[in-house]
Amino acid sequence: MSTRKYLLVIVGAALLSVILFVPDVNRTTPSSSNEVSGNAEQQPYIRVLAEEQSSNINVNVSMDAEQFERLLAANDRFMAKFPNVRVKLSNIDNTEIAYAVWKEQFQVGEAPDVVLMDSGWVAEFAVGGFLMPIDSLGKAEGISDHSAKLRASLLWNSYLWGVPTDADPSMLVWNKAMLASAGIDVPPNDWESYIALVEHLKQSDAGTSAVSLYPGEVDQLLVWLDAWTAASNADAAYLPAAGDKSRNERLRWLNSIDSQRNIFRLSNRVSLGSELEKHHLLCAVVRWSDYNALPKEEQNKLLIEKSEPRHIWLNSRSYVVASSTQSAEQAFAWINEMTSANEQQQGYQLFGRLPADNSLYDSAGSLSLSSSVKPPSWWLPLMNDEPLNTPPDPNWHERRKNWEELWRQYEIGAIDMESFIERVQQPL
Repeated sequence: MSTRKYLLVIVGAALLSVILFVPDVNRTTPSSSNEVSGNAEQQPYIRVLAEEQSSNINVNVSMDAEQFERLLAANDRFMAKFPNVRVKLSNIDNTEIAYAVWKEQFQVGEAPDVVLMDSGWVAEFAVGGFLMPIDSLGKAEGISDHSAKLRASLLWNSYLWGVPTDADPSMLVWNKAMLASAGIDVPPNDWESYIALVEHLKQSDAGTSAVSLYPGEVDQLLVWLDAWTAASNADAAYLPAAGDKSRNERLRWLNSIDSQRNIFRLSNRVSLGSELEKHHLLCAVVRWSDYNALPKEEQNKLLIEKSEPRHIWLNSRSYVVASSTQSAEQAFAWINEMTSANEQQQGYQLFGRLPADNSLYDSAGSLSLSSSVKPPSWWLPLMNDEPLNTPPDPNWHERRKNWEELWRQYEIGAIDMESFIERVQQPL
């Protein structure tokens, strides 16, 4: 056979291979033009949904307008990837209104298929029989690399009832200049040391204030109290337990240094470091996203105790699936896309909320606290190590709502601290 004929045979065989095999590839593989990263673990969903008939699912969330716009874009990508699944997104930006609406919808059997809710509410909805356990369709394995503490908050009766997506915990930040003036470069790590430091600073500066809290946020009070409790005993979900004399004494001490309610003086979150210096405030309780958004010059005026934040589930969010859904596979497929590593990382970059996925934390050990790409690695043990603390119980939302109102009344002087202590210990 001549060289020319031999080449023609080879080319013809190649063309035949293309004709025979390309159609099969196209029938099983979706377009990758809009795919989110992490597709290898999502391939089973692609095969399942490709065989399903067209279906509609309803998703309800509660978030601000900017976050919702981003979710709408992610949802458009999902529907382009799975054209036989139509997803209707609804947002209620007020969380308390959202809670009331969703509870009524679940009770009357008109619940959406998927809800993004505060993780502290999940146990209540699970106990009511309103949710489908994540384990029921074998979906729990997909979040095995998610924060152990965020997953622990979703456990009830040995089942997992939600898929964590992010968290925005509060923590203590310290006035670096005031610590330096006392000759120390690390914050106090127990109550006695804290009191001693405050008294020492007051001797040279009578205007020293021990702590500042933003008005109307009882979570900050919980975090401040638990900062002085042994890690094995800290439990923000039970403020303060009946008979817990040490916490009651700390509340009374807080009241004694706050005769003019000056602990609520902070107002500008953008210049937090300068605010603490201006008002001679030793420390403040802030959310991580607020700290992370500070300009570098403001962060440099503050010091974080990196072993202190404990209740990571406070102000965390999780996706849940209604037990009444007729489209469970589609619902879980949608959640899988919305909680992918790529989506969580983008959420951190845009809004500073800590991702649930452990793989997204800076593995290089960077000490940069203002990274716009990945949260610093020191968060990893705080998100995963023992003790996991007690998960929120089914009455958490009502209890916290009651505390919030009582704390607001204390702030405005409508009740005194003794009344606050007595009433937060009363059963609902």
